[in-house]
Amino acid sequence: MPDTPSSRWSDLERPALDGPALSSALTRDSELWRSLRVIAEIGSTNAELVAAAAADEPEGVVLVAEHQVAGRGRLDRIWTSPPRAGLTVSFLLRPDVPAARRGWLPLLVGVALAEAVGEVTGVRASLKWPNDLLAMDGLKLAGILAESTSSPTGPPAVVVGVGLNVSTTSDELPGTGTSLSRITGATVDRGPVLLAFLRAVERRYRPWTAALGDPVASGLARDYLAWSSTVGADVAVSLPDGSTLEGTATAVDWDGRLVVATDGGRSNSRPATCGTCAGCDAGGGPRPQRAAITGDVLDLGHPGGMPYPDKLLAGDEEVVRHLHPHWTTIFWPVVRLLLVVGATSFGLAAIPEGRQQGIVRMLVLAVALVLLLALVLVPLLRWRTTHYVVTTHRLLFREGILARRGRDIGLSRITDVSYTQRLWDRVVNSGTITIESAGDSGPTVLRQIPDSDGVQQLLNHMIEEDADRRAYESAGYVLGDHYGLGGTAPQEYL
Repeated sequence: MPDTPSSRWSDLERPALDGPALSSALTRDSELWRSLRVIAEIGSTNAELVAAAAADEPEGVVLVAEHQVAGRGRLDRIWTSPPRAGLTVSFLLRPDVPAARRGWLPLLVGVALAEAVGEVTGVRASLKWPNDLLAMDGLKLAGILAESTSSPTGPPAVVVGVGLNVSTTSDELPGTGTSLSRITGATVDRGPVLLAFLRAVERRYRPWTAALGDPVASGLARDYLAWSSTVGADVAVSLPDGSTLEGTATAVDWDGRLVVATDGGRSNSRPATCGTCAGCDAGGGPRPQRAAITGDVLDLGHPGGMPYPDKLLAGDEEVVRHLHPHWTTIFWPVVRLLLVVGATSFGLAAIPEGRQQGIVRMLVLAVALVLLLALVLVPLLRWRTTHYVVTTHRLLFREGILARRGRDIGLSRITDVSYTQRLWDRVVNSGTITIESAGDSGPTVLRQIPDSDGVQQLLNHMIEEDADRRAYESAGYVLGDHYGLGGTAPQEYL
């Protein structure tokens, strides 16, 4: 529960937040935010909303803590702040965008935070990729942590947590940190900063999701780079696996990853994953090795292509895997074939001799042909004319004999790929694949897919390779030098 009104002004330097007033002001005209709750103390606001997301809580929930005692930062670093000294806020979103594009969400939140801080307090700041808001002297004002989580029935969720130093003093800060009050030399009211920040998030979130996460079409890439103090700088990037990548940050790619050019015989641009979205790599064990983008060559590294009608493929598109439904699909047609043939043979042998024998045999053969056509030939043709094709750009689905139907799903639009297997499916290595894609009202379900586990892993691998291909096309132009960015002082990611 928030502090009572009688204690709200007990510390004039750090007044408590008025939860009901803030909730009313935020939700009154908002199409995104549904509720705002202020609590006195909590272990972690992110952990609380991650649990709510797993229970299918809709997006638009905001949780603010006056004191957070077990906060986490990037790479699971512990983050704490004195009571009422900062803004500790988390919110739950369910962006209907391709999974690869969700990497832009913490960057979007960073832009919104920089705008709100400047608007309310006049403090100028910059964004250090991937998750820090810096004062102009390079000291840290705020950090951002995004955690992705799945839901039993709803779309995947992302919980974004922000910790902003507002009235924290020098004695309460590490040597690398600062606060709004230290910069302005005055008390800063956290309420207006919070409202301005959440409204800025909504203002940017809606066009970004409407553009299916496209950072260029939504204008997010342009604005992020305008706030960035990283692109153009010499950097040492600490990666989640403990390694360090040193070089010059040249761009931010289509998926929100930093593109770093390293020293060597030639320029080597590698998208460095930020590690900000703690749940992005969850589930399914180790991921396939990503495609390396070096020089002017993009090595997709997929298996050899196989033939497919050229009219369905783009000029630079190749078939990676071409499947028909599992062989168990034709098991029963074959059984029916044997039964019809056996019954027909028995029936013909059992017809008594006589003047009507020829006519009866013709009738038996006619019935047998009709049964063979309906119960055997049609299912066999349906199996043969059903195609599931994974290409370097799309997933193609075609089905039908006379009346045909089909669908193409771009890899960049796929937000989730899952598979299910019953006991019998595991025995015969079959299964059902469910594909969620951005902008669609419901999932696409592909049944009786052979090697469904392998196909799911292949699709995830190809989605990543498609993202790398798009990143290669955009790096240094669409999201880098195209905006005329200059260099800044070297910095290190800690």
